[in-house]
Amino acid sequence: MRIFGLLFLAVLLSCNRSTGPHPATGGSSASTGSTDVKANLETSPPKFTPNKHRIAKAGRNIPPIVGGCLILCPTAQKAARNFIGCLHGDLCAPAGSPGPNRSKPAPAHYFINARRLLVSGQPLGDAWHELWLQGKLKERLDKIGEFVDEFGKPLRNIGAKVPIKTLIDEGLTQDEISTSDATFSFVAPGFKSPWRLKFHKRGIEWLIYSLEYRP
Repeated sequence: MRIFGLLFLAVLLSCNRSTGPHPATGGSSASTGSTDVKANLETSPPKFTPNKHRIAKAGRNIPPIVGGCLILCPTAQKAARNFIGCLHGDLCAPAGSPGPNRSKPAPAHYFINARRLLVSGQPLGDAWHELWLQGKLKERLDKIGEFVDEFGKPLRNIGAKVPIKTLIDEGLTQDEISTSDATFSFVAPGFKSPWRLKFHKRGIEWLIYSLEYRP
């Protein structure tokens, strides 16, 4: 009986060795898990691509979204004189701004805050800004150009007979000015009423944010 008991105990021990836990071998799950974690950590996150229309910046061939008069408008007085000169076309210089025509006289809309512009109380700037948000950049620029062209017609008609510098010297007056805002009036022969131009300082530029006139 004693011998039989010893044999039975030996059989039990042999079974435990064969069915017990085995150490991981070769490509074990623990090793595979560690490799996966490392791979995930080393994988770069997906590249974020923002809406190109919402962050458009001035470049060599891209006109500024707002402003652009730069060296032509470092003070309110220069901004007012150069805006009228560029609106007419005969008294204007390059602004030094990026854009397709950087060596040509600055377009008059470079002096306008096209984001905020009020024209006789009408928020044209809001309508132009909405076009920008929709990515309709060309349509926006066309709308701004159409407005500026129409606005400047009376001045160009008069300026064909009287030098624009004379018109500016005799017709432009400064009404109010502070460190960040300025208001000017401009009148010329044939105007139905004076133009009232309101500027504010935006960065290094003085830009028009309000125009009051009678077409």
